[in-house]
Amino acid sequence: MEIAFAQVQDPDALGLQWRGLEAESDASFFQGWTWTGTLFAERFPTPWVLTARQGARTVALGLFNQAAGTLHLGESGVPARDAIYIEHNGLLIARDQPPDLRDRLIDHLRRNAAAIKAQTGTTRIRLSGIGAPTLHALSRAGILRGTTRIEPAWFTDLAPGFMDRRSANTRRMIRESRRYYEAFGPLTVTRATTPAEADHFLSELITLHQAYWTARGKPGAFANPFLERFHCALIRTGLPRHEIDLMCVSTPTKPLGVLYNFRHNGRILAYQSGFHHDDPDRRQRPGIVAHVAAIEAGIAAGDRTYDFLAGDADYKRSLSDSYRVMAWCQADLAR
Repeated sequence: MEIAFAQVQDPDALGLQWRGLEAESDASFFQGWTWTGTLFAERFPTPWVLTARQGARTVALGLFNQAAGTLHLGESGVPARDAIYIEHNGLLIARDQPPDLRDRLIDHLRRNAAAIKAQTGTTRIRLSGIGAPTLHALSRAGILRGTTRIEPAWFTDLAPGFMDRRSANTRRMIRESRRYYEAFGPLTVTRATTPAEADHFLSELITLHQAYWTARGKPGAFANPFLERFHCALIRTGLPRHEIDLMCVSTPTKPLGVLYNFRHNGRILAYQSGFHHDDPDRRQRPGIVAHVAAIEAGIAAGDRTYDFLAGDADYKRSLSDSYRVMAWCQADLAR
C-alpha cells in the first residue's frame, strides 16, 4: 500500500476521487463531498490531502487545511467559517479495508513529521467532532495533546417500537403535546422538493432560530453571514442528491416550525431547527412533536438511525436509544 501526504493541486479532480471512495465507504454526511466540497476554495485555501492507494485504487483520504500554524482536519481553521460545526469527522476509508488502516495512516503522519513540517511549517493537527475510533487511534500513536471536550451524540434506532422504547414520562409528554397541536387540525410534514421551496423553508428556519436566541440575549448561529451562504450552496448540491431534508411541520392553523436534517447511508442527522414558541401553554413542545414526526417518517422510509448530533439536551436523551462519543482535540505529530 502506498500512503502519501501532498498539497491539493486540482480540487475538481479531488472531488471526483472523493465521490468514488465515498461510494465505497460507510462515511458520515460530514465526510462526504456534498459537505466537504461546498465553497471549497473559500474553506480550504491551503489544502493538503492524505491518500492511501492499493495499486490504482484509492482506499483512504483525509483533507486538511493549513491555517494559523495548524493543520485542520475537514475544517478551514477560521472560526467564522468553521461555525458550520462539523461532526462525525474523520478519515474517509473504504469499508473493505482492515480495521488497522486508520492506525497506519496516523502512524504514517507521525513517522513523517519532519517532512510534513518542512512542507507545511507545522506538525500540529486540530481535529473537531471526531468519533471514538479516531480518538483512540491518536492515543495509541502517542500524539494526542489532550481533548478540548468530549460530548455524547445521542441517536435512536429507526425500527418499529420506537414509542414502546420511550419511558412512561416521555410517552405521556408526546401524547399530551400531540393532542395540543391536533386540536388545531391534522399534523402535516411538508418536505422541500425544489430549490425555491428549500430557500423558503431555510429562510423561515433562520427567522425562527434567530428570534428564539436573540430573545434570550444570544446572537444566534445565523448572525454569522457565512452560515446562510454556506447552507444555500450546500442545499443546491445536496437536495437533488436526496441528502437534504428540509421539513415544515404544521397544522392547518398553527405552525410548529422547520427541521433541517441531513440524510446519508441510512442515517438521518438532525442538524438545525427553528420553532414557533408563541404560546405559554406548557403542552406546547414543537421540537419534540416535530422530531417524533421526522423519526416516524424515517421508520416508514426504512432508514436506520436518527442522530441528534452532539449535545446532552434533555429532549435528545428522552428520544434516543444510545449515544456515540464525539471529541474535539489536538495532536502533535512530533510529540
